[in-house]
Amino acid sequence: MYRLLVSIVCCMGLIVSGCTKGDSEEISYSTTGTSQLIAGSVTVNASTGDSVGESGYVDGQRLTASKFNYPQSVLVHQSGDLIVADTSNRRIRRINLSTGIVETIAGSGVRSCVDGDGASATFLWPSGLAQDSNGDIYIADYSCNKIRKIDKSTNVVTTYAGNGTSATLDDTNPLNASFDGPAGVDVGSDNSVFVITAKGGVRKISSTGNVTTLAASLNGWGISVDPSNDDIYVSLNDHTIRKIDSDNTVTLIAGTANSEGSADGIGEQARFNIPEDVDVDSDGNLIISDLQNSCIRKIDRSSNVTTVFGICGTAGYLEGGYLTALLNGAISLDIDADGNWYIADYRNHVIRKISF
Repeated sequence: MYRLLVSIVCCMGLIVSGCTKGDSEEISYSTTGTSQLIAGSVTVNASTGDSVGESGYVDGQRLTASKFNYPQSVLVHQSGDLIVADTSNRRIRRINLSTGIVETIAGSGVRSCVDGDGASATFLWPSGLAQDSNGDIYIADYSCNKIRKIDKSTNVVTTYAGNGTSATLDDTNPLNASFDGPAGVDVGSDNSVFVITAKGGVRKISSTGNVTTLAASLNGWGISVDPSNDDIYVSLNDHTIRKIDSDNTVTLIAGTANSEGSADGIGEQARFNIPEDVDVDSDGNLIISDLQNSCIRKIDRSSNVTTVFGICGTAGYLEGGYLTALLNGAISLDIDADGNWYIADYRNHVIRKISF
């Protein structure tokens, strides 16, 4: 996701370039991470005594009143707020971390694909989120087969690309192009928009609006662009993580195609179970939201995969340390300038933070 890292001088890594902290000392995820609830409602199951997330739609104080319904993406906005694609509520929400207030910035909740001002605009299935250098927000609206855009100043929603047809069609006019299930979105250093679709490959919308297909056979949900060279990292439906170079060469980073699991290991030895999102930390590691395993994985610059948060294969809700906290469908994450992670905990209907 497009972060403030683009304005920082970066160093080159083996997998991806990233900005290091201090004198390139890596974050010790295995010893320092702790989680906390940021927004949403958690209740206690009277029968089992377990904590569970509670779905709904309520704006208000983030810890005492707010509710979400299967949030599918979280974005650390350049304003310092968190932007959430509240998918089953068909709305885009903002969490003001200074005031603690959750508010809806776009979407009426009606199931359709209508542009307009924030309150009257509608979405069908808002999925991935990204921002450009101006702070405008891009949404992969999966079921509308469109990329939507929210003006950061007015909250007006427009269609940025896509004619609404479920197909893969390139065009020099972005409104004439077709997308087939756009799921994830990110923005490159020149404000080109990169889209991964569930059924129609990886696409690029240039800053001039030209839509092209970069890799027709790579289908999935997560995409992240290295801001220093626009290398693209994708998490795919076949349980792998791959890289697309600037010359469109595709390289396997980790996992084995069509072989799910939760094993740590190097490269193809590792296993994932629907890796839903990918992001790049300040040390050049790839951080993966492993949806069906309900855990967070790290791929270092030597392609070594380790579990760094949650217990893979055990779903639930529990705050705690790096291998004691429980997630229930880790579907999306974003990283702030201090290296903290914000996670959309999909089946718990909450937004959580992991601090290091």
